[in-house]
Amino acid sequence: MNTITQHKALINTLHIAGFLIEIRVAGVDGLLLSFFNTHIENSQQRCGSDVINTISTGLKAADPHFVVNFGAYHQILLTFDVMILDHLQCVERLAACLSLVLPGVNTHQLINAEPINDKDNEQSKSHDSVLTIPVYYDNEVAADLLAISQKLQLSVEQIIELHCAPTYHVEAIGFAPGFGYLAELPSPLQLPRKATPVTNVAAGSVAIAGNKTAIYPQSSPAGWHVIGRTPVTLFDPTTAPYSLLSLGLAVQFNAISRHTFLELGGQLD
Repeated sequence: MNTITQHKALINTLHIAGFLIEIRVAGVDGLLLSFFNTHIENSQQRCGSDVINTISTGLKAADPHFVVNFGAYHQILLTFDVMILDHLQCVERLAACLSLVLPGVNTHQLINAEPINDKDNEQSKSHDSVLTIPVYYDNEVAADLLAISQKLQLSVEQIIELHCAPTYHVEAIGFAPGFGYLAELPSPLQLPRKATPVTNVAAGSVAIAGNKTAIYPQSSPAGWHVIGRTPVTLFDPTTAPYSLLSLGLAVQFNAISRHTFLELGGQLD
């Protein structure tokens, strides 16, 4: 078998149905696929997580020899049985599958695949369902809220309003089970990660860093700035599908009072 061992080596570039797909080696039994949208003239954009989720679903159904292990941002990790296929044979089968899958991807969804700040485009990047997550925003449960208010020169009320305004999308699941990277955070709230992470934040802590927001599913060390806490359970290893968040899911935050937070089962320190 013609197995390529150089990790991340670019072995092919495909142009199918308005997509540019870069295919790289990912170990002895894997390929890393990067998807770019070329539907807009003289433009090449990374596809968004909602598009990647659609493509992942299509690939899973298209060929039983492929295992779609993970999709995130604009990429999919695909593995195969090395006793049946090698890298180049896998690319041949993949090209045939993508020729069937990609023409069915919604073009309107593609045009708005990248995170966009303006309200009109944010509304057009809709999802079939939106998960609303209640959040108690208060320094009682958010050690960084007042410091962020001073640093960004925004009132706590403005921070809450800005954080609750967008419809976010889960672009990746990682760091910890059920930890979703949600984009895009409004630009007035964007700031770097903490220079020195803290050793522990409570489960349900809602935090921001860079252009993303996230919720810590379990108590854990944290390098993001905590601005609130949700009573919602993000990860339950005893109940399928285990993680509340999934790739491409649309999420909105809703501010709640202390009373409601406790009524919904929220825990204070």
